[in-house]
Amino acid sequence: LPFGLAETEGVSEIIRGFSGYVDRIAESSVPETAEDDPQFIEMLSDILEDRVRVVTNLCRGVHEIRDAMGEQQYEGIRSEVDHILDRFFIKRIGLRFLLTHYIEAARNEPGTSGIIHSNVGVGSILRQEAREAVRICKDTYGASPDIIIVGDGQQRSSVEDGMAFGSSVHGNPDLSFDRAFTYVPIHL
Repeated sequence: LPFGLAETEGVSEIIRGFSGYVDRIAESSVPETAEDDPQFIEMLSDILEDRVRVVTNLCRGVHEIRDAMGEQQYEGIRSEVDHILDRFFIKRIGLRFLLTHYIEAARNEPGTSGIIHSNVGVGSILRQEAREAVRICKDTYGASPDIIIVGDGQQRSSVEDGMAFGSSVHGNPDLSFDRAFTYVPIHL
């Protein structure tokens, strides 16, 4: 990594943690039967726990570089650092997606293929996440914006009431049904 990022305490901790993950996977036996899978799945689940605290430690590493360089000089390399972090997080998301898919595929539940679910009703997910966003904003800032959810099968109201209003993407004002489609709910 350029700019001394790999030598920072934060990034060094991530490198050690990820190296340990790679070693654990490389040293584990490849599951050949269904009976072998639970131990392998347990290891993957443990890796997903993120005990390395990736976001916190990357932030710490970037702050170490910024503090060492000074604000003005850091601004000269900021776009490159952002590009490096973007690439890292895209790869991390992909890896976590694949690990989670493998773990969830072992459950073999109807209407799913790993983390891919058919007939996902997005309305209830959107309302739940909107309530969580409102709660976080109120807890953090003492106020929250109004959130309007469109096309969730509810009629004319706000998130506060658990409802929504608007028109569909195709201009159809009939929002009396919940949109459902095949998707990965954790990435919605």
